[in-house]
Amino acid sequence: MLDPREVVRIAFDFNINPATAVIGVVRGETACVWREVYLSHLGGEATRSCAQTVKAHLTSAGHIGGVRIYGDSTGRAGKTTGPSDHQVLRDEFPRAAWEIPVDQPHVKDRIAAVNSRMETSTGLRRCLVDPSCVRLIADLEQVRFNDKGEIEKGENPLLTHVSDAFGYWMAREFPAIKRGPGIGFF
Repeated sequence: MLDPREVVRIAFDFNINPATAVIGVVRGETACVWREVYLSHLGGEATRSCAQTVKAHLTSAGHIGGVRIYGDSTGRAGKTTGPSDHQVLRDEFPRAAWEIPVDQPHVKDRIAAVNSRMETSTGLRRCLVDPSCVRLIADLEQVRFNDKGEIEKGENPLLTHVSDAFGYWMAREFPAIKRGPGIGFF
């Protein structure tokens, strides 16, 4: 259940097909996914339609709290027609806090952040997913690494889009690897 006064987290994965987002909140150290959006075959209006669907979910829940936006950093790139994905989100959510980094988190870091919410090595679980989020649940259950350490979608090419959106949120808010000044690769 969404408390109308909570700060919601909305995470997007920018695609033409499908356009995806997850809507959730953080309670203590627990990420709670309340709804997902998965829209197919929308062409150049995919991001706007996805954002408007998110807004409709929030309106129907009577949400009046703050909003934080997470997502794919590549959405800042301009398009040949129309505004960038980031500009669409800024237009649709003008008062939202912007949590999209300049650089894309590494895929393995993003997955590690998601996995750290699912269950720690000591058995602590810090993620709740509403049963209505069937595509996110399918992603979390079915996506695996292959022998080369790459994401394996199996026979379903539509997997990973919703979990990518979720991963952008987790990597930003609950990074598995904290990087500070002077730490990293040359």
